Amino acid sequence: MTPHIPARLVYVGNHIDSVPHLVLRGTLRKRGTTRGIKYAALSYCWGPETEIQVNAKTTISSVADRIRAIDLKNLPQFLQDAIRICQVLSIRYIWIDMLCILQGDPVDFENESQDMARIYESAYITIAALASDSCTQGFLSRPFQAINIPFQSRINPRIRGTYTMTYRPRIRGKWPLGGKYTPFRLDLESSQWHKRGWIVQEENMSSRLLYFGESRIHFRCRHRQFRRMLIMT
Repeated sequence: MTPHIPARLVYVGNHIDSVPHLVLRGTLRKRGTTRGIKYAALSYCWGPETEIQVNAKTTISSVADRIRAIDLKNLPQFLQDAIRICQVLSIRYIWIDMLCILQGDPVDFENESQDMARIYESAYITIAALASDSCTQGFLSRPFQAINIPFQSRINPRIRGTYTMTYRPRIRGKWPLGGKYTPFRLDLESSQWHKRGWIVQEENMSSRLLYFGESRIHFRCRHRQFRRMLIMT
């Protein structure tokens, strides 16, 4: 099956100094670069309408400028984080609805929403921002919720060190006892992302998912799953 190419993608380049910009599907076809194209898709929470930065949206009036360049400094942190992840993973394109759908244009939204399942199905990987509850929150550079408690042995004063205590979220008023909740389930069910209706489509259609949770990074594909501690600075 030929992968679906969205009407618009954000070109992020292959290093952090690249200048992102919108690329049209027609432009890619003219260049002959649609075959084998690899792009990521972002799954995230928009949050309350009052928190959405208007200048982050692509509109009819701003699309021409964004085809030339997208100023990262004017984007919310979570969008900057998603673009940075793609650059680190050497994925040159990403699809983000806020940037790739003309916001406020009902015709464009209708056209693109019909292709949503194919967009996530054809994405090389989907980045799921579990740790971000709204457009105002990033999901990479967050303070790690931990405290260090120093200790010293009374028997042998030369033995000293530090205990580190980290926060683990509660799920529905219960602590994860007896192995009932895995780290993945903890991060998933404590997130606002998990409560969105759109994730039924975004999660099930994606062939690979990279979840950025409260405590860990989790990876799932159709064949395996693993996780890694997320070290935040």
